[in-house]
Amino acid sequence: MEDHKEVFILEDDRQRMVEFKLRFKDLARITHAETAEQAKLDLQRKRYDLILLDHDLGGEVYVGTDHKNTGSEVARWITENKESIDIANTIFLIHSLNPTGAQYMKKTLERAGIKAHETPGVWLRPTFSKTIII
Repeated sequence: MEDHKEVFILEDDRQRMVEFKLRFKDLARITHAETAEQAKLDLQRKRYDLILLDHDLGGEVYVGTDHKNTGSEVARWITENKESIDIANTIFLIHSLNPTGAQYMKKTLERAGIKAHETPGVWLRPTFSKTIII
């Protein structure tokens, strides 16, 4: 288990989490949060190799970027706290189906010098996890 990567996933949809867990089953230890507040707590606790961010949380869809329980809130918090959390060499992947929210998160992170990749929805291509994780 020592070779496993640490993966953090912000996602409120249970079916997507089942799919993520299946993809990472033998590759990573997963920390999962369903709310922005829980994400902030988890991101302070340890270093992650991969951070996946959804935008719309709490069962809501196409939520504005100014709402507090969103991936946008987490992205803003990460940029405000990047000196106190360990994100060196962390890969950021935004997987939201909300295009406005996804673009806002990506731009927020990148304005702070944090490279972020965007893919809408749940990516299930097996080669992707091997490319990023291994």
